[in-house]
Amino acid sequence: VSSAMVEGPGATKNGRKVQTAVGKVLCAPVDLDSGNKPTIPSVAQELVGYTLVEAFTVGKELFLIFSKSFGGDGLPNQESRESALRLHFGMNGSLNTRKINPSWGNDKGYGVAPWKQKKASTLRLYLANQNNHVNNGSSEYLIIECWETNVSYPVSVSMARNKLMNNSSRDVCSSLFNAQDAFACLKKRGQRMYISDALLDQDICPGVGNIIKIESLHRAKIDPRRSVSSLSEGELRRVVKHTRQFSMDWLRT
Repeated sequence: VSSAMVEGPGATKNGRKVQTAVGKVLCAPVDLDSGNKPTIPSVAQELVGYTLVEAFTVGKELFLIFSKSFGGDGLPNQESRESALRLHFGMNGSLNTRKINPSWGNDKGYGVAPWKQKKASTLRLYLANQNNHVNNGSSEYLIIECWETNVSYPVSVSMARNKLMNNSSRDVCSSLFNAQDAFACLKKRGQRMYISDALLDQDICPGVGNIIKIESLHRAKIDPRRSVSSLSEGELRRVVKHTRQFSMDWLRT
């Protein structure tokens, strides 16, 4: 499968990478003796000291939820504030996570493709464990770095969570996917649409892009120019089946 377009499987894989950072604190990096001090995007500057508490995908979107407590430790009036970051990978976006330690010297970009190392990243976040995120020169960092990715900040935390709650049963890569929910939504919301357009509607079939659409319709033996209303119940269920099946096959590669 071509990797030129980031659809649900690619976004889900990126989300799984980021989930390894949940519980870590966003921090400003120390000098890595690389000749170039790492730059801190404005987004990261605002979130320094916040803990990554959730990371989840909804279709082609990846949401990072950060939280920070304000006020004295242990005080009953301590206030917790949350903030959310949204990543959308478009056609060619990518994400890498890796560990570094200032004692190792320069960040070698392990795991980053050579062509990416020469490109400016869209976003780079440095996270460390709760108990040693102060920049004392000894912290080990987990870097989350993105290229050619659309970054939205801030976004509504409640919107992100509602999207997860309301769309997961139709998300082609979600463990909560429910074929009946996907069928019912496709039949109701897509009734005045071509099946090819309905599949690409992210409110109906989160995670489906052109590749999944083409392959699933081909496997279901359905002409993409047919309207949803012209499909029999059996045909529509066949489309849902193959859309889910192909998406999961792709995710497992």
